[in-house]
Amino acid sequence: MIWCFISQKGGCGKSTLAVHAAAWQASKGRSVLLIDADSQRSSSGWLAEAHLAGVECVTAEDADQLRRRCQASSANITIIDGAGGISPTTRQALVLADLAIIPSGASALDLRAARHAVELVHQARLVRDNKAPACRLVLNRVQLHTTLGAEALDAIRTLGEPAARAVIRQRTALADAAGQGVVVFGMGSAAADAAADLHALFLELQRVPTPQTV
Repeated sequence: MIWCFISQKGGCGKSTLAVHAAAWQASKGRSVLLIDADSQRSSSGWLAEAHLAGVECVTAEDADQLRRRCQASSANITIIDGAGGISPTTRQALVLADLAIIPSGASALDLRAARHAVELVHQARLVRDNKAPACRLVLNRVQLHTTLGAEALDAIRTLGEPAARAVIRQRTALADAAGQGVVVFGMGSAAADAAADLHALFLELQRVPTPQTV
């Protein structure tokens, strides 16, 4: 199984979700390979500090190396932290993935970027006879009880792919985790709300029908 996190702009929390997805899958007893294909190397640097049992992390310099890394993986699940923007590496990730996950913030720029990412998913399906990847949009780093949050929740449902029911709300613990070199699942009661949001999201994503599960 291959999950790919993609975004057309920075600041949407792509790497944060990818790292926490790897930690969550490993906590369920699965072997995990995270491939950091983003030139900023945020997720690989984070995981080097976190030392998560059951999670292996490698980098991919380009589309060809990403393909070879995925083909060589013997992990139960491979997670790709995709390259930013529209690049050959992003397109390759979508050709390989069973599930594409597109995080979006609440701003108009974030939602516009998410729409462009959806277009890439549709292009990847043409290459794969419309069989894959499955796709979920994820509203991330939002304050739901605000006008902007409510409007974003409505807007993300119009972008042409299913939106996850689970929403990742703005949490201090999530913002602090990378700087501390940890994940929120190990931060105790102070991060309980953030951990609950992520657990709900990953449990939902785990149940998305993909070519390997239908």
